[in-house]
Amino acid sequence: MKIALINPPVWALETPPLGITYLASFLKQNNFSVKCFDFNAELFHKQTEENKIYWTPSLSYKWKWQDSFDKEILLEIIGKQIGNWISRIVKETPQVVGITNHANPVTSLIASKIKQINPEIVIVAGGQLCSPSLGGQALHEDSNIDFISLGEGELAMLQLCQKIRDKLPLTNLKGFYKNESRISPELIENIDSLPFPDYSDIDLNKYAVLDPIQNGWKPSNSLSMLLSRGCVNNCDFCMQRVIWEKPFRCRSVENVISEMKFMIDKWGVKRFHFNDLLLNGNFSLLINLANAILQENLGIIWGGNLTIDNRFNLENVELLYSSGFDHAVFGVESGTQKVLNEMGKRYSPEEAERVLKLFNQPNMKVFINLIIGHPSETEEDFNQTLDFLRRTSKYLYSAPSPAMCAIFAGSDLLKKYQNKEGFNWNEPERWSYKENTWEERKRRLNKLIELTNKLFPSGFFMVDKDRNLD
Repeated sequence: MKIALINPPVWALETPPLGITYLASFLKQNNFSVKCFDFNAELFHKQTEENKIYWTPSLSYKWKWQDSFDKEILLEIIGKQIGNWISRIVKETPQVVGITNHANPVTSLIASKIKQINPEIVIVAGGQLCSPSLGGQALHEDSNIDFISLGEGELAMLQLCQKIRDKLPLTNLKGFYKNESRISPELIENIDSLPFPDYSDIDLNKYAVLDPIQNGWKPSNSLSMLLSRGCVNNCDFCMQRVIWEKPFRCRSVENVISEMKFMIDKWGVKRFHFNDLLLNGNFSLLINLANAILQENLGIIWGGNLTIDNRFNLENVELLYSSGFDHAVFGVESGTQKVLNEMGKRYSPEEAERVLKLFNQPNMKVFINLIIGHPSETEEDFNQTLDFLRRTSKYLYSAPSPAMCAIFAGSDLLKKYQNKEGFNWNEPERWSYKENTWEERKRRLNKLIELTNKLFPSGFFMVDKDRNLD
């Protein structure tokens, strides 16, 4: 039985997709024939330098909104390539096509074109953006999409493919939506048991990174990895931990080192970005991994997301640095204790400042994320966050990545505020609480951008996403 797995636009270009490559290796291990297509990277390299801007975060919304997709993306970017994509997919004669959803219009277009040629092909959409809470409701209403997978996908896809192969009823499928209902996925307890991602169908030369300082695309020569699945934190605004569900699971150091050695030998890659929600969910595991990388003399470059942690000290940060750890992304989110407490963060602004200073090593790239307009944030709180940024900007590689606070259905944040007097909610971004309105959050964001333009040479560029919503 044949399966085609697709990574469509628009998505990050720094490393090959982990989702479809993990699925491919797992399904192959279970005796299925799998072909992967990364149309996202392919399409990027067919663009003019001018059009490559559509892969930057500030323009990602154009792929997701049907109006801008139809008027710009379909006409200027995808139109000439979609026929070729569908021909190549159908040529593989798959019984199942899995599509990672990054933008509803793209996923729906691919699904409809496939169904026009062969309506018997079972089409599965997967990924966190399939969640109705994160904008995926349109896919649930799309008759061309047979199943929607949310959360950990290996066992879910295996179960579906086995039932299709064995001509069994497609019922009681764990990890899938069907007719608005969903059974939670079965989770792999021992993630060391997973085979390494399979990049045999992927051209690793097509991946690039946009350098915010050098202001241009350059080859990344890197791969993504995972040390863990899930998250140990309980941030009230976050949907990732809801989608991934508990428990938090980690790989062994030995298993990770084996994958690194395998990827180095097979693909010649020595730069790794960890896609974990946080690398220090198991702090001792992170330190043990750094020690093992040094002991094995791998000579790699690596990094990923971290949470502020009082266990970081000069000794273990220097250990990380000496092992090749060269980039760290911290979800600091706010510069005031009151808001951090409300969010569910377990550190102080002073602790965050201390850790950022520790990571300010030569050639270490340190980034932070900020959330603007949490319901508990007042103007005074926001100004304290600006002061925090003024104090810590000297430790950062580039301007922080800001986001206006969105409140998603199913989030702890909505549960916390939905019955409070003065709280109004219509959709994730269009909510208000007392003086904290959409317009007020936009004003604060613009004020933050003004400050970052002064503090950082590269400044910060943000398109007004509200232009069609007024």
